[in-house]
Amino acid sequence: MKIFIAEDSLIVRERLVGMIEEAGGMEVVGETGSVSEAKAQLAMLRPDVALLDVRLSDGNSFEVLAAIRANGCDMQVIMMSENPFEQYRTEAQRLGAAHFFDKSKEFEKIVPALMAMKEAGQ
Repeated sequence: MKIFIAEDSLIVRERLVGMIEEAGGMEVVGETGSVSEAKAQLAMLRPDVALLDVRLSDGNSFEVLAAIRANGCDMQVIMMSENPFEQYRTEAQRLGAAHFFDKSKEFEKIVPALMAMKEAGQ
């Protein structure tokens, strides 16, 4: 399963890549910290899953999720944030994200969610 990560913190990105590689059966095909790069790379790479932090260096990833859906892409999306405001969860659901995780409390649930998606053939 191919995964793309959009996360503005390089340390968090590196940790996610390490956890995904350690879990096996999944490949991180691209990563970025910005909305503009995420849109461009996702259109080109077409991963199975996009892992998106809400806040990126040049905006928020709801723009990215909306662009994914506007393009008719069936890519699965997991949203995450250290500021898990209820309006973020609501917007993520409205735009069709499969999951929304609070990075400060649920970080360790991200890779198991990816594994479940992989096992479900998504």
